[in-house]
Amino acid sequence: MDWSSTIMQLHDGLLGSLQDNSLPEITSRLSEAKVNMEATAVLLVSISPASTRVGILCCDDINADSEKESLIMPKHAQLLLSMTEVSATLPGSDFEWPKALINCANQNVIVGGIKDFQGNIIGAVLIVLRCHQLTSQQKHYASIARQQIELGLQYKLIQHPFTDKLAEKIQLLNEIGRISHVGGWELDLHAGLVSWTRETYLLFGVTPGRDITVERALANFPQA
Repeated sequence: MDWSSTIMQLHDGLLGSLQDNSLPEITSRLSEAKVNMEATAVLLVSISPASTRVGILCCDDINADSEKESLIMPKHAQLLLSMTEVSATLPGSDFEWPKALINCANQNVIVGGIKDFQGNIIGAVLIVLRCHQLTSQQKHYASIARQQIELGLQYKLIQHPFTDKLAEKIQLLNEIGRISHVGGWELDLHAGLVSWTRETYLLFGVTPGRDITVERALANFPQA
């Protein structure tokens, strides 16, 4: 498959709003992790729960040509993002790589989830290594790199105008719902997530703030 012609649509949400020259510090962190861990490549990818195809948001300096490409990240690797801070090594052959990173298929990959300020997984750091077993020092470097990148992204997301607009919209919907006892919701097709207003949580007897998937939302309606 010719991955060079693939165009990956990043999230319409917060992570997708950070592009190009807004991420120099993140690229620097990825490059630093590559050196410290003697890695082949270190990537930051956007995650869509509805798909195994993920977009490469940025890379270390050496692999910058792979930015804006996409790869296939298997479901079992995505599941690990919510189970552990940094995974054990996974076979690179489990992933499908763009042409510029095809050699990664013969190596090993560790993954670490990136969360937004609400605790939702919006991305992941992928570190490609030749070794099968990580040393304690490599595990330490991987953990630090993941935390630094996550905090850096969260800081940028909080500052982004999109965040203020979203908060204002949610506040208005909550006030309308409280007065009229009508719930509101919004569906992110790319992420496969549903946002409920506070009144909708109350109407369905669900704890406000709980993450809602499409399947969980539809389960509240009887089938015809």
